[in-house]
Amino acid sequence: MSIEEVWQAYSQSTKGEIISSSILRNGVDQRVISPLGPWKVALDTVTMYNPSVRTRTCMKLPFFNPTGLQFSLQQNDLAAKFKALFGKKPILTGTSAFDKKFAITGSDPGKIREIFSAPAIQELVGRQPYITFEISRHQTPEEFTGKLPAGVSMLCYYELSRKIKDVERLKNLFELLKSVITRMQTLGLVGDGAPDVEF
Repeated sequence: MSIEEVWQAYSQSTKGEIISSSILRNGVDQRVISPLGPWKVALDTVTMYNPSVRTRTCMKLPFFNPTGLQFSLQQNDLAAKFKALFGKKPILTGTSAFDKKFAITGSDPGKIREIFSAPAIQELVGRQPYITFEISRHQTPEEFTGKLPAGVSMLCYYELSRKIKDVERLKNLFELLKSVITRMQTLGLVGDGAPDVEF
């Protein structure tokens, strides 16, 4: 399947809408906006310029964040170990196999542990060959641009490749965002409704 066919199949499975533009955005001319309860999930690409120009596939969901919770999850690789040297100790979920493979840091270890100790969420995270999954206060990974309004955050997944070419991966990522935002809502970490922001 071509990339366009993959994104079309994903949009159909999530009841999403493909938004086309006559102006290229980050080198592509479309994105997919899918409904998820009161929220919307955008499948898009974003170009990062630091330290080098890289275009990433991203999936993001803006929400009201009344507690200001922040977390970042990634492979437990050399970069994660380097962060640990400077005081960013990983938050352990209690599942040894998961904790060996992934490193989570964040602002509220207890709540973050409650989110990621769920077996269904661990399974969805484990299906991804590469993952950067976080709550961000910015519309893009570039922290000096696109800051969101007060009280609004973005649940984000980023992939280094230009576009993910596997529809099952995209569907799994959508399920990951759905599972995490739903669990956060159950834990009282998500405000009512959805913010009206450009994303």
